[in-house]
Amino acid sequence: MRLFLITLICLFASKLFAQIKTETIPLSDEELSNEAIGILVGSLGVNEVGDEALAECENRNLTLAQFKDCLPETQVALVMLNYAGSTILEQGAAIPVVKRCKELNDNSYSALLCLQVAVEDANKILDMVGSTERIKDPITRAIANPNLLEGMESFYKVQKRKFPRHFEMCCFSSYKPYEQ
Repeated sequence: MRLFLITLICLFASKLFAQIKTETIPLSDEELSNEAIGILVGSLGVNEVGDEALAECENRNLTLAQFKDCLPETQVALVMLNYAGSTILEQGAAIPVVKRCKELNDNSYSALLCLQVAVEDANKILDMVGSTERIKDPITRAIANPNLLEGMESFYKVQKRKFPRHFEMCCFSSYKPYEQ
């Protein structure tokens, strides 16, 4: 049964991958790869949130409008944090930062913002110093990687497409920045 489900998921992913490739929206090979990974990592459909996102939003004291906004933001954040916190992306370079951002912040969306800013800042430092060999901190050195930044940005775009109406005009949140 398990093999059947895996085969079915792969078949669905390959058909969707082929459909995306033939659409008029120009997607690079990297975006197509991220779409395929997104299918496997977060296999929910458009406008669907998982149980973990639902539970996180329900456990916060939110108004109805805040709850409605919390659901897609949390779903995307959870998928992004799982993706960045795995070895799929640049051999797991962001794993310690994901862990620390989760510790510092009280919700997944804020933890994601913490992670994104940390990776962006590390890459700005890399631009200023010119080489990772000149960065002493091993975590900053690991995330000062343009491929990591680009991979996260590309995957984030794919995930936001699952909630097209929400991410057109949203998302201002406070977060606690990464610190060691």
